[in-house]
Amino acid sequence: MPVMDGPESVRLFREWEEKQAASGTGTATTKMFIVGVSANGDDETRKMSLDAGMDLFLPKPMNYAYLASSLQGSRLLEELNDEKKRQAAAATAETKPPTNA
Repeated sequence: MPVMDGPESVRLFREWEEKQAASGTGTATTKMFIVGVSANGDDETRKMSLDAGMDLFLPKPMNYAYLASSLQGSRLLEELNDEKKRQAAAATAETKPPTNA
């Protein structure tokens, strides 16, 4: 990145999240899930990225199967599944005819 690298931007974002949570002015109720992706997949870069606050670090090149297997058991996958269920329930509720009591 021209001005700052990924780990530095994540570090600053995590600091901002903490300030928002501490002040009570933030709108997010949970921490943003951040996935770092880099062509530099060595152990040092991975450690630096995770220490900066990334939730997951993936080296390039990667494919969908690798991404999906990396997300298994993660908070992000649980949130995506929950959102998918909410959307399906809302769509079902919209198509049901009203019940007469």
